[in-house]
Amino acid sequence: MEIYPSPTVCDFWRTHNKSDLSVKGGVNEEPAFDQRRTGTDAWTILLQKPKFTGENLPVRGLRGNKYRIVLYSVLITRPFTMSSRKIALALPIVFSMVAGFATAGSLTEPVATAVVTPPATAADWSGPFAGVFVGYGDGSYRQQGLGSLGQVVDVDDALAGMRIGHNWQNGGQVFGFDVSLSSGIDGSTPRGTPGNWPCQEGDCNVSIDSLFTLRGRYGGLVAPSTLIYGTAGFASAQIEGGVRNSAQQGSSQAHGYTVGLGIEHKFSDRFSVYGEANYIDLGTLEFGIADAKNRFEGKGDFSTILVGLNYHF
Repeated sequence: MEIYPSPTVCDFWRTHNKSDLSVKGGVNEEPAFDQRRTGTDAWTILLQKPKFTGENLPVRGLRGNKYRIVLYSVLITRPFTMSSRKIALALPIVFSMVAGFATAGSLTEPVATAVVTPPATAADWSGPFAGVFVGYGDGSYRQQGLGSLGQVVDVDDALAGMRIGHNWQNGGQVFGFDVSLSSGIDGSTPRGTPGNWPCQEGDCNVSIDSLFTLRGRYGGLVAPSTLIYGTAGFASAQIEGGVRNSAQQGSSQAHGYTVGLGIEHKFSDRFSVYGEANYIDLGTLEFGIADAKNRFEGKGDFSTILVGLNYHF
C-alpha cells in the first residue's frame, strides 16, 4: 500500500498490518484516524484537514508542522479482518504514540535572550573627601649672600602627608580644591667642599621642614571611574638652612606656588587612589645673617611624586 504524507502516524501502521490498510490524503492535509468498528470489522485511516471536530490531541510532525488527530466517521476503503486481540494490542500503542507527540508538541522551544549590558555610569565625584599620601621629593638650592654665589645643595627625601578637599561635578568635568600638609625634604653639602664658600664652619644645608599647599583642581573623566586633573595654587613651607655653626644658619617661612598633574581612580563609591607629579617653587629661602643688613639665602625649587588614598564622604 502507499502511505503518505505524514510519517508521524503512518510509521506506526507500517509495522502493524500494513497490507491491510489504506491511507489517503494530501501533502498539506492533517492526519486523522478512525477507530470505530463496523459490522464487517472494516477499519480506515484517512488524512483530512482539521475542519473536522471531535476528540483531538495536538502532535508535532517530523517536518515541524503541527497536526491534529481527529476521531470522526467511518469510511470503508478496503475491508479487512482484524482479531480482537490485535485491536486490543494496537490501541494502547497508538494512544501511547499520540500522547508522546502531544507532550513533545507542547514543549516551549527555547528562545534566545540577548544579554544587554547596561552602559557604564560615571562615578559621582562631587562632595568632600579626605586622605593620606606618601611620596618622594627631589630638587636643588644654590646658596648666596653679599652678592656672591655659594654651594649647591641637593635636597631629596621621602615624604608623607594628609589632605582634605571638595569636588563639584558637571557631567564629565570635575573641579574643586584641596588643602594638604606634609613633611618635607632636605640635603647638605659637606664642610670644606671646594667652592666660593667652602662651608668652613659646618655643612652647608637646606631643609624644607614642612610643606603646606592650597590648590585648585580641574579635570575630566577619561573613564566612568577615572579622572585626570591639573592643579595649581599656593605653597608655603617652614624652612631652615645656611651654614651650620655660624650666623648664616637660620630659619624662616617661605612662600611660593605649586602646579601639578594627577590621575585618580575610584574603585568604590567611597574610596579612590591617585598619583600626582608636582612642581614647587618657594621663591627665595632666607636663612641666617649675611651681614647687618642682609640675610643668607638659597634659590631653587623641587618636585614631588605622590601616591595616595582618598575617602569620599
